[in-house]
Amino acid sequence: MDVPVEEERQAIRRIQDQELTRLKEEKKKKDEADRLRKQLRLEQERELLRLREEVQKRDEAERLKEQLKKLEAEETMQELLLLREEKRKREEASLLREQLKKMTVEECKRKQNEELERLREETRKRDEAQRLRAEKKEQLLETKKALLLEKATLEEIKKLKKANAELDALNELSELRRKVQEKKQLRELEQLKLQLERQNLEEKLDIRMEMRRLERIGDDRAEGLNILEEKWFLEQELADWGVVSQKPEWHTHKSWTQFSGCFSFMSEGAKCSRDSIAYYKPIPFNHGGDRVVFYMIWESKEFVLKHFKKPYQQRSEKANWMMVDLHDTANSFAQKFNSKGASKKKLRYIEAFIVKEDSKDYWMAEEYLPGDHVKWNNNATYVKSADDGGLTAQAFSHFTWVCSGKTMLIIDVQGVKQDDSYILTDPAVHTVSTDERWKSHLNHGEKGIKTFFESHQCNAICKKMGLERHPAQPRDDIVRDPSASVML
Repeated sequence: MDVPVEEERQAIRRIQDQELTRLKEEKKKKDEADRLRKQLRLEQERELLRLREEVQKRDEAERLKEQLKKLEAEETMQELLLLREEKRKREEASLLREQLKKMTVEECKRKQNEELERLREETRKRDEAQRLRAEKKEQLLETKKALLLEKATLEEIKKLKKANAELDALNELSELRRKVQEKKQLRELEQLKLQLERQNLEEKLDIRMEMRRLERIGDDRAEGLNILEEKWFLEQELADWGVVSQKPEWHTHKSWTQFSGCFSFMSEGAKCSRDSIAYYKPIPFNHGGDRVVFYMIWESKEFVLKHFKKPYQQRSEKANWMMVDLHDTANSFAQKFNSKGASKKKLRYIEAFIVKEDSKDYWMAEEYLPGDHVKWNNNATYVKSADDGGLTAQAFSHFTWVCSGKTMLIIDVQGVKQDDSYILTDPAVHTVSTDERWKSHLNHGEKGIKTFFESHQCNAICKKMGLERHPAQPRDDIVRDPSASVML
């Protein structure tokens, strides 16, 4: 009894296995058919994208003349129609394939034969259309070549004309610049000549006054002072007055002169001194109204040495310390000015100190300032206010008069710009004070203060600080808002 049951179970298992195998094969065929349909759909989409890219490329072709535009428009329309027709045909073919699945074998064969004949006819028509398009393309290319050749010729002619015009303009500009430069050089030479003449007269007057003073006190040195001695620097062979020469090679001692001396400087209000050795260039590279300027290296740092032109001032400790005191005073005013916050630009005067060499001459030394040196005002009527530095400088001078209780005016503001600050040097002063420290031919006292304010126009920085106006200022330059005044 058990054997037939077991055989029946095995037969059932075989039938189940066969059915399972058949189902797997059907599923596999179905998956393969789905894969083929997806692959066909992807290929159709790629073909459509490719055709669309070709249409876009054709649309982006160069615009030529009217005939070229018409030909391109006709070709584009034909391409679009063909694309639409092909798309429609593919859709019909897809629909037919779906329908063919439902048809019998005979109907499928008949439909396939009809479809084959239709596809052959369409292929023949497409080949004919491609042949026609190829002929039109050849004609279009020939037309393009002719137009491009004509366009290139016209562009070359235009370029030649433009180059000739630019060359003429450059020649005219060069000639104009040359004339302007010649006029500028003539003006500078005339100004230099006047400056030298005025300087010689001032030096003669200073020498005579010093000789009279020394004669009154019975000093034997008066016999050594004469006008010929004062002209020693003017007779030196300088490359060019007022023009800075090329910066030297700082850290090579070739063509540098060694000297030893006593270096004195201010430290916390007290004078400190120590002996040291330095190197300097014996030929000055620039000059001002009173002093000549030399390059110096001290303790591996870059400095400039400033030496008075007048021999009696070269040997005067008082005259040199007056310049150091003036630097300190001006820097104190600059710190107070910065604390007001009225200007975005910060001001700082570099520290100066005295060098007394073994020959008993005194020199003033200060840090070397790289960059373009600019003078924003002087001790007379010159004012440079075309930039922020000029506006800040004029406001600073006005501020020193108010801050000093209307007794002092710092002028001759000059230096270089570094980032958001201005590093200044060589200040001058007008003061009504009788302090011997400020006694100088550059100090014009109340007259100098009045001269400055006669040409001073209060700017936004002056008004922001509420600076009191000077009686000599123009009447239209008034701080309108008294409540904006700042306690200085």
